Amino acid sequence: MNRVSRVLPVWIAIWAGMCALPAWAQPNPPSPPPPSAPSRVYVPYDKLKGVMEAEKQGIFLPYSEFERLWKAAQGQPAAVEAAPTPYLISTARFSGQVDGELATIQLELTVDILSDNWVQVPLGLVSSLSDALKKKKAPDDPSGEVAIISAAFTEPADVKLQPLLRVVDGQYLLITRGKGRRVLKIEFVSQLVSRPGLNVLSFRIPSAAISTLDLLIPEENMKVDVTPMLAATTNQLTVADRKATRLQAFLGSADAVQLSWKPKTQAAAELEAVVIAEQLQQIVVSEALISHDVRFTYDIRRRGVESFTLQLPGGFRVTSVDGADISRWDIDSPSEDLNKPQVLTVKLFSPAKDRYELTVKTERFLKEPQVQIPLAPVLTRQVLRRTGLVAISHTSRRSVEVKGVKNLARVDTGRLPEALHDAPGVTAYRFITADYGATLDIGTVLPRVTLDQQWALAVDSDRLDLLGRLHYTIERAGLFELKMRLPEPWQVMSAGPAGVVDDFQVAGTGEERTLTVLLRREVTGPLDLSVALRASRPAADAEVDFVLPLADPANLQLYSGQLVLLLAPRLRAEIASLRQLASLPLGRAQDVGMIPAMAFSFQSIDRAKPAGASFKIALKPAQVSAVVHRMVNIQSGSVDHEAVVQYQVDYAPVDTFYLQVPLALAEAGVEIEGADIKEKPRLDAPPPDAQVAPSTVAPATQPAASAPAGAEDDPSKFAYYKIVLQSPRMGRYDLVVRARLPFQPADVGSKIAIDVPVEPLLACGKLSNQSAYIAVAKADTLVILKPKMQGLEPASPQDLPLAAHRPAASLCFRCSRPPYSLQLPVLAQKEASVFPTIAAAAVVEQVLTRDGTLKTHASYLLRTRRGERLPLQLPEGAQIYSLLLNGTDAPVEPGSEPNLRIVRLPPSAGAVATIVLEVSYEVKKVSPLSLPAPKLLGNVPVQQTLWRVWLSHEAHVLRYDPTFSRLTHGAEDLLARLSKVSQGDSPTPVPQKVVEFKLVPQGDKWDFVRQGSPGELSLWMMGKELFTGLVWLILVAVGAAMTRLRLYHRCLLVLGFILAGGLVSLWMPLLIEQILNVMRLPVLVVVLLWLTHWLFVVFWRRRRSAVAKPAPVPAAPAPPPAPNGKST
Repeated sequence: MNRVSRVLPVWIAIWAGMCALPAWAQPNPPSPPPPSAPSRVYVPYDKLKGVMEAEKQGIFLPYSEFERLWKAAQGQPAAVEAAPTPYLISTARFSGQVDGELATIQLELTVDILSDNWVQVPLGLVSSLSDALKKKKAPDDPSGEVAIISAAFTEPADVKLQPLLRVVDGQYLLITRGKGRRVLKIEFVSQLVSRPGLNVLSFRIPSAAISTLDLLIPEENMKVDVTPMLAATTNQLTVADRKATRLQAFLGSADAVQLSWKPKTQAAAELEAVVIAEQLQQIVVSEALISHDVRFTYDIRRRGVESFTLQLPGGFRVTSVDGADISRWDIDSPSEDLNKPQVLTVKLFSPAKDRYELTVKTERFLKEPQVQIPLAPVLTRQVLRRTGLVAISHTSRRSVEVKGVKNLARVDTGRLPEALHDAPGVTAYRFITADYGATLDIGTVLPRVTLDQQWALAVDSDRLDLLGRLHYTIERAGLFELKMRLPEPWQVMSAGPAGVVDDFQVAGTGEERTLTVLLRREVTGPLDLSVALRASRPAADAEVDFVLPLADPANLQLYSGQLVLLLAPRLRAEIASLRQLASLPLGRAQDVGMIPAMAFSFQSIDRAKPAGASFKIALKPAQVSAVVHRMVNIQSGSVDHEAVVQYQVDYAPVDTFYLQVPLALAEAGVEIEGADIKEKPRLDAPPPDAQVAPSTVAPATQPAASAPAGAEDDPSKFAYYKIVLQSPRMGRYDLVVRARLPFQPADVGSKIAIDVPVEPLLACGKLSNQSAYIAVAKADTLVILKPKMQGLEPASPQDLPLAAHRPAASLCFRCSRPPYSLQLPVLAQKEASVFPTIAAAAVVEQVLTRDGTLKTHASYLLRTRRGERLPLQLPEGAQIYSLLLNGTDAPVEPGSEPNLRIVRLPPSAGAVATIVLEVSYEVKKVSPLSLPAPKLLGNVPVQQTLWRVWLSHEAHVLRYDPTFSRLTHGAEDLLARLSKVSQGDSPTPVPQKVVEFKLVPQGDKWDFVRQGSPGELSLWMMGKELFTGLVWLILVAVGAAMTRLRLYHRCLLVLGFILAGGLVSLWMPLLIEQILNVMRLPVLVVVLLWLTHWLFVVFWRRRRSAVAKPAPVPAAPAPPPAPNGKST
């Protein structure tokens, strides 16, 4: 937005604040004290002045105003409106009790008297019905007449007079006088009206704002109907050892209240009690205990019961008897016969009435795994009828079957209490007679086991290892141990996992030999076990005859499994016989982490016989393969040959290896090194039984032979060495062969290339396979022309298996089918100059203040091969703050000039070292057209420069040096990449905290990048106020001048300006960008100017021209022609 448009409102606000500042600065005046009321009023007379000056308070009032106030004061006061009613009854609270056929009730009436005269207050109570009320009453309705026993005032406390009551037309009235509140307490009685099966109480009530009733009825569990009623509740109380019902109600708005309830019929005292028994029996069969709990629910009618006599099954011990008000209980149990019932007598402190609950808990120990227990009836003697439910449940380790059912009906378990719905194995029966019975057939639940076995038989030269993974699925009941028959000669090495298995034991001999695995806890569901067995072998090629462990057939429902055969690399097997095993494709065998040789499956064909097999074992002969890693290093004066021969020995150990070495290397002197070498004699030819392997891999049992490269043509070109070791070896074995041949290239500038022959250096003997890799290194002054090769393939250094040959390799070859031949043409060249020190990156950060002070922090990421004295040129007049090397103070020497410094770099011992050079300084009176940076002298090249400059917010950057490229984002990422690239493979890493921007940000950030040394950065800048004013002036002036042009010409000029701006943006994009940011508001002003000019100038001018223009005069008609054809 335009700078003026932003600044103008701010200046207006500041001016307004400064104008208001004096007013704000004045202290707040203290609030004036409230004016005191005048104590005197004076009427004008001759000595008024003296009187007013003598008195402290007073007010002067004109006589006319005083006369008006005096007349107004002599008038009568305004009349006060009388109360709408002389009394008000706020509350009427009734409380009492019923005794026989009378109800004694107390009424507490709160009355507010609003008049000083005598007032009659109707109390609502009536002693007799008037003729009008008798006509309204129905014949069956109670009259509601009451008789007052006493009346007295309770409030106010100082009232000593008795209330005056009178009866007018049968209604009680209170006569009193004087304003105030009175609380009147009246006690009266009312007659109950008895109807068939119903008692009714009714009386009249006053019209009060709040009416409540609290009545005590000497019978329990009464349901009372109240009319009218807003809310009511009943509670059961015991008053004087007698149960009663208390009614509390809020009465509605009416002139009478009526209560009704049904009285209970009194049972005859001489009749016997009637008892109905309901039972709930819960029988729980656990592993070693039978719990038999019975809950009796009695419905007692006519009279109470003081004791209960129960018949319980024999053989069960009563553990508890629970119930309310129990005095004692006794057991009469026949000890000689457990099948006879036992009698339980329960006595109470007081007779039980209505509903009574009794719970009896019994139990019986269960020792036998299989037993039948009769389900004897549980009875309460001397009851009218009995019904009940029997719930039978059992744990998972026990099974219960109900047999011989008599007078028991199977019902749904949903009829049981909700707590028993989810009991394990619950069943429910119902009985309605006393002669029910059944037999509980209780047994022990045996587990059901399914077994899946995965065995791996590993055959080695001296032993057999049998590894088993056993997956059990245990259902119905848990197990604490697992057993299996363990044939001889297997020995148990381990059994796991440790979190499941506690211990294992082996007992017995021969066919009775058993392995018992003890578990840490009872296990049900899936269980995985791992077993490791081992047996010894008499010889490596002895026949293998084995038997698999057999799972315990007890409780075993199904078992199956697989067997895989694993052989040592030097062994091979052939099936001799199989017992309850079937061959299985290897692809269907379960993965055991190793490649099996054979696979078999077995199932429960004959559970009494174990599965097993016999294998014929044969030994494989030794198999030797070799890989030759060769390095040919060509230097001026010599060619160094180095070969690393890596042997791989499989199946059987060997102690002799053979080498084929070019004769030229052998004559020059060959060094052969290796571990545990006993002797290494030179042979003219390999022995007949140890010859070079062919180009293709032959079977290990019948290795083919072929001569090495050149041996067929001229065997004298090669020498052979026999390497004998101290002891046989298996696996990998390395030999290192070194030799050096003289070499002198042609003079520099000569076009004649000198061939360097690379003759095969290979392993020989009985080899199953051989391959070779050749790496060629050279001096920097040598050039290798196109190689001449046969039997080789070009490769890259990354293809070399030996990592030590990769860094120096210039050319690489590989050979997968020896023999081969290679010739390397070599030329000499002039040595190129190399910079000992380079700057991979330069990072310059500067802050330019308004007064022209330039603060600079520059970092150079140097890579040097040797420590040297590095000259550093600083800008003229620079004041140095710090000069660091890798974050520490650098050793500095003064140069021959004032701004020249010599920095001593640390020694690198010939290796490439990475160093960060930092310098901080300040320069006064610097122009943005020339921002200097420090320079590295001494022919030190700089690859890339990252430059950051902080500029004031009050200036616009209009153009920058075109040799730089501006970065709008990503400067930090570029800095991180420069640090990483500059470090390279240097052994001295760059501290990441050193290479970073370190100056405090001030103003706007501008980032630039440049390829090469920093040099100087040139920026064209202009103040924002000046730049904004010029843009406004130019745009408004041009816009005003264009008002003289037509719209078409204006559009042409605007298009021309746009085209010119686009062309200028190719060279000065920042200038056009800043103009576009500022010109929005002035362009709007110009548009408004054009619109105003058109409305008030062009439009009115055209309108006035249209009004002032005279109407066109019609032309005169042409005269008619003359008769003779002549005009007149």
